[in-house]
Amino acid sequence: MASKSTESVQAAIKDRLMKIKGVVGVSVGELQGKQCIKVTVDHRTRKLVKQLPKTLDGFVIVIEETGEFITRQRTPPY
Repeated sequence: MASKSTESVQAAIKDRLMKIKGVVGVSVGELQGKQCIKVTVDHRTRKLVKQLPKTLDGFVIVIEETGEFITRQRTPPY
């Protein structure tokens, strides 16, 4: 039986993880030459880390703190 791809695992879990307060993104990444699932958070806290799995379907979950995303308005010309 073929193992799942990181893309299929990421797609299956993304919606659930994005509902967790503080999670701002879920993507496929790489850690030490191996594929992983990257969870981007605005602020890394113990409470948030406890809500996230350490691994998923054999892939390591990597938590990356980015700070808050701020949308900037575009000014003409576009």
